[in-house]
This record gives sequence, C-alpha cells and structure tokens, in this order.
Amino acid sequence: SIAREFVFDKKVVVPELAGVTEAYLGFLKATDYLELICDEDKGIIKSLFTENIRDWVGYNEINSEIKSTLTSDAKSRFIVMNNGITMIARTLRQTGDKFFSGDFQIVNGCQTSHVLHDNKTLLSDSVRIPFRLIATQDETVIEDIIRATNRQTEVKEDQFFAMKNFAKRLESYFKTFEVGQRVYYERRAHQYDSQGLEKLRIVAHQNLVRSVGAMFLEEPHVTIRAFRGLMAKVGKDMFKDTDKLEPYYVAALALYRIEQLFKAKKIDAKYKLARYQVLLVVRFLMDNSRLPPMNANKMADKCTEMMQKLWDDAQIEGLFFQATEIIEEIAGANWDRDLIHTERITKAITEYFRKQTQAVA
Repeated sequence: SIAREFVFDKKVVVPELAGVTEAYLGFLKATDYLELICDEDKGIIKSLFTENIRDWVGYNEINSEIKSTLTSDAKSRFIVMNNGITMIARTLRQTGDKFFSGDFQIVNGCQTSHVLHDNKTLLSDSVRIPFRLIATQDETVIEDIIRATNRQTEVKEDQFFAMKNFAKRLESYFKTFEVGQRVYYERRAHQYDSQGLEKLRIVAHQNLVRSVGAMFLEEPHVTIRAFRGLMAKVGKDMFKDTDKLEPYYVAALALYRIEQLFKAKKIDAKYKLARYQVLLVVRFLMDNSRLPPMNANKMADKCTEMMQKLWDDAQIEGLFFQATEIIEEIAGANWDRDLIHTERITKAITEYFRKQTQAVA
C-alpha cells in the first residue's frame, strides 16, 4: 500500500455516485503526477499499475505519438490531446487543494505514465494531464471503472480477465515455485517484457486457456479455429474461483516443456501444428484415469504427481517423443492441419487410451 500527498488545484467535484465515496475531475501538472508514481530513486513504482489491462508496451504507434507531442511546440496542448489518467484510492482525505491518498492504483494511463516518465526532462509547468481521482472500496465499481476507461483503446475482451481475483491468484501461485521449476503466467500483456526472463517460460493468458482446454477439458480441436468457443468456457468450465490452481500450473509447465523441446529440435517441427493434441496425449500418458472436478482435492493431488514427471529432465524427452509417436499413429499418412484440428482426432486419442485402460484391466 502506497500513500502520497499531492496538490490537485484544477478540479471539479463529481456529483454523488452510487458506490463512490467521492470523485474529482480535473487537470494535474505532469511533474506533480510523476511525484505520485515514482519512488525515492525517481523510478516508476510498477506495483501501482497492476490493475491495468496492459503493462508498458514500448513505443508503438500510439506511444510514439504521445512522445512526439512532448517534443514539439504542441506540448502545452497535451491536456487536450491525451485521454489522461484514472486513479482509484481506497483512502482519500482532502484539505483545500491538498489531497492525501492511501492504497491507490493507476487503473488507466499506464502508457501515458511511462511516456511522461521516459521524457521527464521535457516537462514543464505548461504540461498538464487530464486526471480522474476516484475514492471507493467497492470492488465491483472498481472493475466497472477499469473496464470502461480501457475501452478507449482497443482491448480484447479476454484481457479483462486480468482483473479477476483468480487471475491474480494464479500469477502469485506460479511464482511460488523454485526458479528452475518456475513458469510465469502473463496475467497482463507485456508485464514481463523488461525483466529479462526466458521467453519460453512466460505463458500468455490465451495460451494457458488453450493448454488447459486441451489437457483437462480434453478439447484440443477447439484451441485454434474455434478458440472463441473455448474462451466462452472461462469462468464456467475452467478458470473458476473454486478451482484448484495445480492443473493450471501443470498445463503451463507442459506447454513450456514442449516449446523447449521444439526449440532444441528434439521434436520434429511438424508437430507444432499439433502441439495441443500432443499435450492431451502427454496428460493421458502421465495419468490415464478419469479426472475429478477441477475444484477437487484429488485433482490437486493428481496434478502434483504430474508436476514431478514434467520436472524430470531425464524422462521428459522420452515422454513427449512417445506422445508424438501416438499422434503419428492416430493421424496416419494424412498429416495436415485440417485433419489434426478436428474433433475426430480428439475422439481417436481418447479412444486409444480407453482401449489401453481396458487392456490393462
């Protein structure tokens, strides 16, 4: 929780709103704003932006235009050329034009904030930014504000899942593993870009949805062409607040392992188009029993056993190579994208392992 005092003199009071303690609209000096979001070493406090849909994406077209404004004679017009900043505080006190804000987040304006910080030597008192200051402790109101303010730029619907508590729990859970066993759930787009992590270990939300859908919903055929239908199951059949976290880590770890083997050329590149079918086969090879619900303790136990197998460097290559051989056997000579991404292949995989179970019985 970070607290700051700041002067907000150019403002108007917003009329009473349901769920909002108080709110103000106005314009803040860019230099004063940087004092809000920077630490004592003048670096941006990254934790203030964890409620943003996206992290800093660098100088794309839009961010380059923001910078161009600051480097031109038009910088005094920045106030009317920028969508501005939205700050939500759970604690807010006012004395005249001076405000004390505690436990606050910048929920919209991450890109503007980074451009301003990166070009702070260009700032003067003439550069002001539109500023929305909202005090509330209502989580529903906070989520609605984040969703609404982020609609001003193109944001895919699935990116809003980053606001959910389950997504935040997943992000934290993934970081509890030792560094050598760790994969990173990219809850917010680009959040790990500046941390120098191995790219393969970073699993984007959409790819985690695909991996979980393939391994635990047993639907690899909908991970690519019918992905919208798979996304519709988020919050219903998967990624529910009551779900155990272990299956999601297993799915991310398995995806990391197959990408690692592709990069090392230990698996033929032709299997890339069937990576999610391979992941389903890998899950069957690790545990061919009927899976319990995603919220069951038994599911967590089973996934803990799968983790041990996926961590085993001595066996991982053989596990995935066996999986590709099974896919090759099932697909036969007609190896192409149109065939692999069909429900018929998925049913053939499940039937293959059903027969294996019957043979053992």
